[in-house]
Amino acid sequence: MRASIPPIAARARGGAAMAALVLALAGCSGATTSSTSSPTTSTTPGASSSSSSPSVTSTSPTPSSTSPSGTPSTGPTAPATVTTVVITVQGCPTGCRIFAEQDGTREHPLATPWQVSTLVRDGRATLLVPVARTKGLHFSVGCPGDVCNSSNAAPVVVLRYRGIAVGASVTDAVAKSQTQASGCWVGTTSATATFALHVTVFPDTIFDRKAHSIRAWMSPQVAVLPGTWLSTYRGGLGTQDSLLC
Repeated sequence: MRASIPPIAARARGGAAMAALVLALAGCSGATTSSTSSPTTSTTPGASSSSSSPSVTSTSPTPSSTSPSGTPSTGPTAPATVTTVVITVQGCPTGCRIFAEQDGTREHPLATPWQVSTLVRDGRATLLVPVARTKGLHFSVGCPGDVCNSSNAAPVVVLRYRGIAVGASVTDAVAKSQTQASGCWVGTTSATATFALHVTVFPDTIFDRKAHSIRAWMSPQVAVLPGTWLSTYRGGLGTQDSLLC
């Protein structure tokens, strides 16, 4: 690129003598001169100015807290992929096991049901369930031998009795009087879900012989999928097959 040369620089040689003469005369006479040129504007970064011109501030948002890499240290967390299901259990016989199972829907049953289980220890059961498996999940109770149910039906946990509000507490007296219930969980996207399971083993007669049966229900009551009501037996649910939600 060709540099442009200001006109005054081109005449520097011819004007040097005149400039020296003017300075000499000024020194001899003691006269002061005032500059009539415009004040020079400083372009040095950070220089202060008494000018009335408004200052310009950055409009870019600055994070309140940043990590060493410069990215915000706070912000929305990634959605949960696994739900830790924590169930406190009352009344379950010794050796009780809690199952969580997803069998699919009536329209789309799963060829192979998904299932996980754990033993109840110190009145608590903890299950790890993928979030995608929580919708339509149901819980059941298993015991050694026929301790849980003499009819060989797997006791399904009632999540909600029809007509009783979600979050309501249900006593055994109320539970055994209910005629319809659902065990199909509406599901969750949370990282943790907590339940309180209540189990009652009661005397029964099966095939004209003395036996026992079981009812298991959540209290407080849990939200269930619509249209999944089933008839209960003395307030309990059971299945010898899959439970399609």
